[in-house]
Amino acid sequence: MPRIKTALLALCLSALAFGHCAAAHAKEMRWPKDGDVFFTFQVPDDWNLREDSPHYTVSISPDKSMPGAAQAVSFGAAPQPTPVPLTSQTFKRQMDSIMSGINGASERVHADPYSSRKPVTVDGKRWDSFITSINVTTPRGEPVTLTTDIMVCGDSKHLLALTFLNSKTGLTPEQQKVLDTLKVTGMDRCPLNEAE
Repeated sequence: MPRIKTALLALCLSALAFGHCAAAHAKEMRWPKDGDVFFTFQVPDDWNLREDSPHYTVSISPDKSMPGAAQAVSFGAAPQPTPVPLTSQTFKRQMDSIMSGINGASERVHADPYSSRKPVTVDGKRWDSFITSINVTTPRGEPVTLTTDIMVCGDSKHLLALTFLNSKTGLTPEQQKVLDTLKVTGMDRCPLNEAE
């Protein structure tokens, strides 16, 4: 879980950078690169790729992302050190941990409480979407507010997270195209999300 929290901070800051990522040469991407549970997705031609936390999280964003028009997508696949109970309390703790990680990682980043939780369909599976606003102070001291949609799917051994960060409410057309190409291998459903 700490790897996903660190990745969200890196995503907030890298989305405001000016193309400081390594260029992605392959359009088809698999993440993580090994393991039984992974994502595959298409990277837009003019987007760059950055490994925020090697083996666990990766972000993609346009080559020239600008403050006020920032957008990025992060993919996280964190294995649980030990299997977790499939309960609603466990699911809430996972989401609280992500929020506290965002707010505790840097004085330059502050996330508002989640404004909504709603079911969403990702690759034919029921996930949950959490919306929040993240207030970031850029390296130049400029305040920027970004909308963040965190989509999660969990079972007793893995937590998958997709984070869509942009300057407006809702996914951008480019982010939607990435989501439309996404496939998840190794998890047929999200039993942690469904726990009572």
